[in-house]
Amino acid sequence: MIVMGIDAGTVRLGVGVVEVERGRPPRFVAAEVITAPARLSRTHRLIEIARDLREAFEEYRPAVLGVEQAFIGPRPAAGLALGEARGVVFAVATVPPGSIFSIESARWKHEIGLRGNAEKATVISRIRSVFDLAEYPDEDAADALGVALALASRADLVDVR
Repeated sequence: MIVMGIDAGTVRLGVGVVEVERGRPPRFVAAEVITAPARLSRTHRLIEIARDLREAFEEYRPAVLGVEQAFIGPRPAAGLALGEARGVVFAVATVPPGSIFSIESARWKHEIGLRGNAEKATVISRIRSVFDLAEYPDEDAADALGVALALASRADLVDVR
């Protein structure tokens, strides 16, 4: 079964894909970052991201989707932008609604054996180690792989057949 993780953004959106089979550790399938030119308006960036994300759904055909929850910090406008990016993800998702999960950053980090406040470099190293990757993944792709890995390890959320 294919599990896709998303680290949403309006300029860079991380996509991580893992395969889960009963009795085996999750297997790395893909990691990529979908980008849109920062010079475009947010609306046009989201349209471009939606187009490319739709292609990723068609290529990988995930059965389960995990999307990192938006963190609303001291800048509400940034939280709004992330919410719009998450909305694009949900709108183009080809996964049944019951197989779509939203997960907090601290929670997925904990699920993959890290502290909830782990830095980007720590996440990247952990993902590289878990999947025995030859190169360090991009930070947005690493976060997306972390989301996918966290869901893949949760038998109560993912029906592994």
